[in-house]
This record gives sequence, structure tokens and C-alpha cells, in this order.
Amino acid sequence: MRDSLYMRVVILSLCISILINGYTKAGEDKSNTSDLLKIYKVDKKVSDFPEVGDLSTPEAAYATIMRDYMALGASTSEWSDISVKKVSGTERTNVSDEKAQSYLNARIIEVQIYKERSARVFAEIENNGIIGFDQRSLFLYQGRWLNSGHDGSAPTLEEARETFARKCERILKTNLELVGEATESRWNRSPVSDPQAYLKPYVDFLQKEGREPNEFMMDAFKKYELVTMGEVHNRPDYWAFNTELIRDSKFAELVGTIYLELPLNHQENINSFLSLNTCKKEIVINMLRDMMDLGWPCQPTLDFFTAVWEVNQNLSTKNKLRILLVDMERPWEKIQKREDWRKYNVDRDSYMAQNILKDRKSQEGKQRHGFFITGMGHAMEEFFYADFKTPHKSAGWHLKQALGEQLFTVFQHAPVMTNQGEISGRLALGLIDTAFEQLDDRPVIFTLQSGPFGELAFDGMPDADIYGKFSDGYDAYLYLLPLESEIFSPLIEGFYSKEYVDEINRRNIFMQGSPLDENISTSEGFTAMRSEFWGKPRSWIGKMGPEDAWQEGDQWKTKIREKRLASVTYEQLTAELDKIFKGIREIDPEKSGDAWEKKFGFNYLTMSNWSGMYKWWLDVTKKHPLESVKYGELNRNKEGLPQIEVTVTLQGNITFSRVFLFEYGALWDGWQVQYGLDMHLDPQWRNLPEKKN
Repeated sequence: MRDSLYMRVVILSLCISILINGYTKAGEDKSNTSDLLKIYKVDKKVSDFPEVGDLSTPEAAYATIMRDYMALGASTSEWSDISVKKVSGTERTNVSDEKAQSYLNARIIEVQIYKERSARVFAEIENNGIIGFDQRSLFLYQGRWLNSGHDGSAPTLEEARETFARKCERILKTNLELVGEATESRWNRSPVSDPQAYLKPYVDFLQKEGREPNEFMMDAFKKYELVTMGEVHNRPDYWAFNTELIRDSKFAELVGTIYLELPLNHQENINSFLSLNTCKKEIVINMLRDMMDLGWPCQPTLDFFTAVWEVNQNLSTKNKLRILLVDMERPWEKIQKREDWRKYNVDRDSYMAQNILKDRKSQEGKQRHGFFITGMGHAMEEFFYADFKTPHKSAGWHLKQALGEQLFTVFQHAPVMTNQGEISGRLALGLIDTAFEQLDDRPVIFTLQSGPFGELAFDGMPDADIYGKFSDGYDAYLYLLPLESEIFSPLIEGFYSKEYVDEINRRNIFMQGSPLDENISTSEGFTAMRSEFWGKPRSWIGKMGPEDAWQEGDQWKTKIREKRLASVTYEQLTAELDKIFKGIREIDPEKSGDAWEKKFGFNYLTMSNWSGMYKWWLDVTKKHPLESVKYGELNRNKEGLPQIEVTVTLQGNITFSRVFLFEYGALWDGWQVQYGLDMHLDPQWRNLPEKKN
């Protein structure tokens, strides 16, 4: 709650500052503008600046870069003199007179400075007869504004500004890391001195305001024109809940249309599926095969479609449920090369929102409301980027602008994860999980528009660099079961048929530039590959850190690591080594290196090229099986990390010793073994697989 108060003060001060002061011109006193973001106009051409190297201001540095580096085709070594990142290279670039003149004629329109250190210069520039807005980043280091990157030319100044807003925090942190400076904590969450007292308001709120999920959702469907379910994809229990909702007799009385994040070009096929007297699941499966390059083989999604069809069998024609697909088209039969794909590649958030709004308008006067199921990143309503004034324009944001209070958005409990599935902890450092545990993890849903949960800073999608409270993005919070109990959706049986795998291979050739690997180019091989995680426990299990990390604040990883490093025992580390050498003894030539690591449950970091390392051990142990392993003593390297020298003997009288290093991983609360297996990099041993007995 202290975090959200700080955030509100920052947002309020920024908004008041911009509304009252507007822009300040270069050289004017900027003390009245926000400390977070300073903006001023320049309106000068590069050629208007003195012909001297000047890095004292962002605009002067930009002029110097365009005149002395871009227009002259400077070498990479020369660029290093005025850049944060140091590179080498003496080759210069040939720059035409016309191109050089366009650099000199670039008109600097505006400068934005984020947190005093990171600047973006926006300049109007002509390129091949087209006017655009150049976007160059600069970083203040030791009194000089250094070049720190370039985002090319944006078609409009508005788009250029939005690009910087989206990236300003990441750019700043990257530059600070490059120059060896510490980066500040994003959330400023302090250690909790009295955990019981801190937790009590959250538990009390759940006991008082937490409701049975089905009943709560029916009330929402009745009250709001559009209810959005913001999900993490492929969760069987949450899709089962969606299915339970539509099977409720009240649902069809309240909701007429279900909107789904699936390819719109299959709409006629889904209309046909719902109108037939028999449930032809293959129609839905073919649609799911067109979702993404590799398809969407989610059995619970198919079960949901089947349930809608079954419910409709008992409804009158007037009251039957509709399913509307609203995501970008993916007509793979029309895509023969990568260029064909680009014309279907749209802003998916805007596209989905506009499709829904168009349909809602067509439903005016027909009473029944809508239900939109989409990813939580698309669902969020009103979050801002790090400048606290540029909105993150998700589908939910677009819908909110049109529907206002008639939009109601539900957030499903999840870990902190990026759009690519990288896990970096628990929401609110496990505070929310801890509160649910106090209620015996029973399913519950509650409002975020009142009470302490809505006041928590939203930390669910770190890669999006978005800011706000939970209540800014969502209206309610749904919890069904502990994250540790979840599995990834099971595969639809027969989804990867021979014909479909051949189609995936065709897509892979022009989308990725190469055919599928031979071992996954068959129906059986591809199904086996996908089955490594579909239908299995979620990959986030064991990677979220402890539930009580909130008690330590934002420095929880460092604090826990320090404790584990101080208390580590020889037995703990040799237990990890035992897993590795058990894996080597049972190495399977039919399995990939990743499967090897997963099967034996160890966490290993190689210096370079995991697949090369695995192949070395695979080839060597075919001829020279592992005979014995001897562990040396536990000691520390100069950084204080524990290490153990291991002597390995293979059949054939082959013996070598390697030092294994150990690092503690807070997210999985365990030890990572490092470097000792990297025989493929050692000049003395890397050719051993080719040597004869």
C-alpha cells in the first residue's frame, strides 16, 4: 500500500506539471516540471548548431552525431568515442551527398529526458522523399550525453513519443548496467517488520468480501455490457470454469455472444459448427491448427467449444449462443512466402477491440451482453508506461475508451511472467498467495475497486514496462487453485496428424528459413516433442521463489542468496552432482539435451553451446561409459561461490578433473551447477569422440 501511495503522488504531480507548465524551451528553468520526465521543444536544424563537437546537451549531442558521424560515415571505433557501448572496427560507411545533406537538414523538434539521465531526441528528417521522425537515445555519463541507440524513423511524432514511453525505463536500466552503475528497484518495496500485522487487512478483506466465483460472475454478466476474462493461456482449471459458466442456465439469459482470441478468418466455419445437428469437432480443430505457426492444440479450449454446441441444443433459435472470433486472420492456405504474412500482421489489440465494438453496435437493442476471453495482457484496461502519461493501448484500453463503466475485466491469479513465459517470482512477492493460503486455498473472486488488493502495484508483466495499481487494469481478481497444483493443457488427441505436420514444415520453411528437424518431422515425433510440456505440470512450478518473499521486500533474492551461501553444506552440493552423473550414466541417445536435464532434475549452466556439450557426452559415453566419480573438498572461489573439484574416470583408462562451481537460484530455491561438464570446449579433450579406442 505504501507503493501505490507513492505511485499516485508521482502520477498526480506529473499530470499537474504537464497541464500547468506544458513544454519548456531549451535553456529555460525546468524546475517546475516533473523529476520523472522533462520535455522541451528545440525547433532547430542540425546545420544551425556550431560546427564543434558538443555533448553538453541532448540536442547538441544529436547535432554532433548527425554532422560528424552519420554524415561522414564514421567507423565503429569512432562511434565508441561518443557511445555508451564500446565496439571496435575501422571500416567506414559510404554516405551519399544526398543522404549527408538530409542528416544536416534534420530539424530537432523535441527532447524528452527521463529520470535526468536518459534522453530521446525527436527530429523531423527526410529519407528518400518521405518525411519521418528520427529517434535517437542519449545517456548522461560523466557530464557528456553519449549515444545509446537509435530506433530509426517513425511516421508520426506521436508514434515516436509512444515508442520512447514504452522503452524509457528499459533503456535507462540497460545503460546503467553498461556503465557499471546500480539500478534502482522498480517498486521500492521495503522489508516488513511485522508480517502478521501487514497480512491481516488482506485476509480480513478476503473473509469479508471474497465470493463464490460462479455467482459473482453471473452478477457481472447481468450488470455489464461486456465482461472480459484476462487469462494466462492453456490452464485446464480456468477453462473448466469458463465451461461451467456457459453451462449455467442463467448464462444464456444474460450473455448472447462469446468473443475469443482466435483467427477471424475461420468465422464462417465456427458458425457452421454451431449450426450443425451433430458436433463436428474437426471444424474447431482445423481452426485451432491455424492459430500461430504450430497450432493451438489445447483440449480444454476444444471442450469449451463443445460445451457451447451442447448448450445450444437446448436453446431456442433466438437465444442460442454465438461465438465470434476476433483475432487477426491467419489464412495459411493463402500464405506461400513470408511477405504474404505481413499483410495479415496487424495491431492485434486494436483489431480485436474494434471487432468487438463493431459487433456490440450491431447488437444494440438485443439486450444480451458479451463475454470476451483473452490473454491478461490484452485484457488490461488503463495502465501507463514508465512516463506515467502514455497509456498502454491494449484491447482492454480501447474497449474502456468506448464502453466506459460498461466494461468489467477479471484478472486470473498468475505468477509474474513475461509474454514469452519467463518467470520472475510471485505477484506482490507472494503476499497474494500467502493470503489465499490463509483461507485454505479455496476458490474465490473479489473486487479490486475497493480493499487492499486493488491498491497493490501491478507487477504481473515485467516485459511490458507498465505501471499502475491492480485496480487500474482490472475490476476483479479470480483465484481457483494454488499455482503449484496446475498443469499445462493436455494435447488434443490426433492434433498433429501427418498432413498437419507436413503443413507445419511448409510454414517453418518460409517463416523460419529451414525445414523441421528430422526427428520431429513426423506425426509421432512432433507429438512427442509437444508432449514434453503439454499436459505436464506448469513450467513455473519451482521457479517462483518462496511465498514469504514479501517479508524481505524487493531485495529478497539477494537476502535469501546470502543466507543460502553462508549455510551451504557439502552434502547439498554433492547431491546436485549425484543427479548430474546419474544422468551421464543413463544418457539416452534418443533424447535431446534439454530432456536429459529435465529427466534427472538438475539445473546446469554451460559456458557455451548446451547441445554441443550434450553431444560430446553422448558420443564419448557410447565408447567409454562412466566408470567412477570422485568428489574433492568444498572450498570457495575468489567471489565466495562454493566449488568442488570432481575427478571422472571413463572406461578405457581416461581420467580428467574439473572444478564445478555452484550458484544459488532464489526463484527455484536451489543450487545451479556450473561449467564442470564443458569438455567440448577443452582443446585437450574436445576431439575425444573422434578418437578410436
